[in-house]
Amino acid sequence: MKKKYFIIISIILVPFVSLSAQTIVIGSGASIVVPLGADLCAGGIGNIFGDVSGEGTECGSVVSVEVEDEIIPAKFALYQNHPNPFNPTTIIKFQIPTASKVTLKIFDLLGKKIRTLINENRVAGVYEQVFDARFLPSGEYFYLLQAGPNVKTRKMLLVR
Repeated sequence: MKKKYFIIISIILVPFVSLSAQTIVIGSGASIVVPLGADLCAGGIGNIFGDVSGEGTECGSVVSVEVEDEIIPAKFALYQNHPNPFNPTTIIKFQIPTASKVTLKIFDLLGKKIRTLINENRVAGVYEQVFDARFLPSGEYFYLLQAGPNVKTRKMLLVR
């Protein structure tokens, strides 16, 4: 499932009168920090709440347009790390379809836990985690991902 959000903000700042700053809330909770005395103008999208005044404001030009894609995965997946073989770091990518408690652990060939990379609640989404193995000897290792009832394991090769 893919959601697209378009954010259009029209703001022009002119020379600052003061070094003090004020936080201004734009639309649905996004905020910016501007120095007091700065001149700014909001376009037709969203509202700006704050006590900001000044002269020389030029309104109506689009300063930036951002398109954010939020991808909500349909299924649980753990991808092969890359690069593999690796030395000394690799990236482990995974996706979870629902918010859940996520743990990502590294094990050696004998099943001894080497390190826990993630042990926290995560929202649905696609994630990448860097694994730094600079203090480990060459060899084959396993990484195990658990998110809620889902569990998946893959192997990786550290070559010095």
